[in-house]
Amino acid sequence: MKKRLQITLLLLMGIVSVSSAQIRLPEKPKRAGHIDYSIKESGYWIAAQANADFATNGKNHSAAFQFDLIQGYRFSEFLKVGIGVSPRFYTNAVSDFCGKNGRPFSVPIYADVRGNITPQADAMFAFCWSADLGYAINEGIYVSPGIGMRFGDIRHNFLAGISYAFQQHNVASKNSFIHIIGLRLGYEF
Repeated sequence: MKKRLQITLLLLMGIVSVSSAQIRLPEKPKRAGHIDYSIKESGYWIAAQANADFATNGKNHSAAFQFDLIQGYRFSEFLKVGIGVSPRFYTNAVSDFCGKNGRPFSVPIYADVRGNITPQADAMFAFCWSADLGYAINEGIYVSPGIGMRFGDIRHNFLAGISYAFQQHNVASKNSFIHIIGLRLGYEF
């Protein structure tokens, strides 16, 4: 009986001492709060895309490979505005695709506007559109609309689609136009 009383008293003293101790929680840091940009609706964005293209000027045809790098501002998932550069290399180096500089490549610089056609919030994919308007260095105007699909979440997407490009092409002091149809794969964040 004496041992039980001693054990009970010790347990009560332990409970009282633990309950009277002050528990200190960590303080909120004094630095600026963390912002999770991956869930923000608007902000800076980048897209990197690779295109496998078929180019023709009416007489000759060529396969072409193009890499697009676009940076800009995202207003919402339905509107993004940016600038881009897209070096394109033609595999058929006939004179009709060599341009003024005698090399079988072209470098368009352009304004890019794009967005979703359908909302992506509740689905793993969304239909999207894009439109580019600019100038190919030492060549002429460059226009390229495209449609496709985005796979992923709101700020990190894989892109797949088709594009059409219409580009002025200066060859031996005469203007011609190149029509380009391509398959576009990329990533946007």
